Amino acid sequence: MKVPRRWYTGSPMEPVILTLAAAAVGATIGIASHAAAKKKIRITLEQAAQNLGLVVYPWKYFEYDGRLDGLIDGLPVQVTMVRRKGKTKTRITAQGADPSITLRRETLAVKLGLTPERWLAPATQTRWDRAGDILVGDGSFDERVDLRGPLPFCLAALDREARETIRSLVDDWGGKARDGKVIVETDRDLTKLGELETLVRSVHRTAGLLRPRTPDEIKGGLLGNYRGENDPHVRRAVLAALGQAFPEDPDTLAASREALGDLADDWIPVQAAANLGREGIPHLRAILKDPRKDETVHARCVRLLGAALPEEEAESLLLEHLVDPRSAVAFAAAESFGERVGSAKAVPLLTETADHHASADVRKAARTALDAIAVKLEDVKPGGLALAPAGEDGQLSRAEGQAPFPPLHPGDGSRTAG
Repeated sequence: MKVPRRWYTGSPMEPVILTLAAAAVGATIGIASHAAAKKKIRITLEQAAQNLGLVVYPWKYFEYDGRLDGLIDGLPVQVTMVRRKGKTKTRITAQGADPSITLRRETLAVKLGLTPERWLAPATQTRWDRAGDILVGDGSFDERVDLRGPLPFCLAALDREARETIRSLVDDWGGKARDGKVIVETDRDLTKLGELETLVRSVHRTAGLLRPRTPDEIKGGLLGNYRGENDPHVRRAVLAALGQAFPEDPDTLAASREALGDLADDWIPVQAAANLGREGIPHLRAILKDPRKDETVHARCVRLLGAALPEEEAESLLLEHLVDPRSAVAFAAAESFGERVGSAKAVPLLTETADHHASADVRKAARTALDAIAVKLEDVKPGGLALAPAGEDGQLSRAEGQAPFPPLHPGDGSRTAG
């Protein structure tokens, strides 16, 4: 009987040998690839150093595979590139920005108010107020960049070109500014010709845009941005910053007089009139009487006039608008009563408003106004106001058995705009 021939299957060690051989080939390829990548980093840094005027430093084990250092237009710049786990990580730093300025990408968590500083802020403030985020009025910039710092400085520094440079750096590369430095950290491949140089120039330019400025430079930047800006929302913000930082300056007054005729945005003439102080009062009155204007614009005029007019005149105006059927205007009038404006004459209408107005916010503001008037007048406790008996016109007395107004809870009605 013929026994079938068995095929030779090889040594039992053959799979092990093949595995080790494959591993050796893979390791050799990996080492060669890593060496090639490091060579590419060196060539990239040498080319960038030559074009940017920086100095190349040799690799330092466990820290970086290549580094650039030096000054560009007087600002210190540093670039490090490190090859780790198959990726090249690049860090670019430019110094010279104002330490009071911080910026970062506007993330979804920030937009939703999920960052710790926003959770801890009072619930009645707006999302932007809680964040301390500067709004320049340019939607494409404000929606993508979280910018913080002195308002006049920021609006002086950020013309249209500057906003586009910073928005691109922050949004596209995750750039950020803090402690006087502008920083980009990325693991994207920058070894293609010119890419590293272009990004370094962008980081350096951003640091230069955010450099410290003198008051005269800030004022000049604000005036230039107001007159050279196409976006009316930005012009409005710049005009407000001028009024805040340089309220009595002749240049501010001149720009504000020009702005009275700027009708691209209803708020610009209002801000211009506010900057002009007493000179702006007739313009605020005219805007307040214009039926074409939005109620929030009228509400702002009521607040400004309540603060600018003499006490008796201001009180008459506030009482007139306390009965305005538009809640925003009535709310502005009620909130404008306080330590400066408000006498016994205002008490009956404020009491009526506090008890019966349709808006919870207006009712609450009227109650606060009554308490403020009570504190201002001698020997009358908050919450205990009442009209004196007939024949004692203009006097206040405690209401017998009257309890203080109950507080409104945050959820009791929505806050009225204005």
